Amino acid sequence: MNCFVVYTSKTGMTGKIARELSRKFSADMLKVEPKEPYGGFVASVARVAREKARNEQAASAAAKRKRDAADRIPKDLKPGEFAPLPEDDELPL
Repeated sequence: MNCFVVYTSKTGMTGKIARELSRKFSADMLKVEPKEPYGGFVASVARVAREKARNEQAASAAAKRKRDAADRIPKDLKPGEFAPLPEDDELPL
């Protein structure tokens, strides 16, 4: 069986378990680290909340662009007919 252990560890406990698994299964290991450390507990919770809000805003904007594009489809379009292509300035960014 081919195995690969991917882990992240702030205090070293997960790293210790990852090393044990790697030895047991003769697996390669990869430690994943954030570009910017999360810091203490409060800083970590705050960062996760900011990242979650940013991701939700991006998803909301994408959903709005999708709805706006759907609104441009003619309502009287019959099966098998094609809607006219939008002009370049009408395309969502």
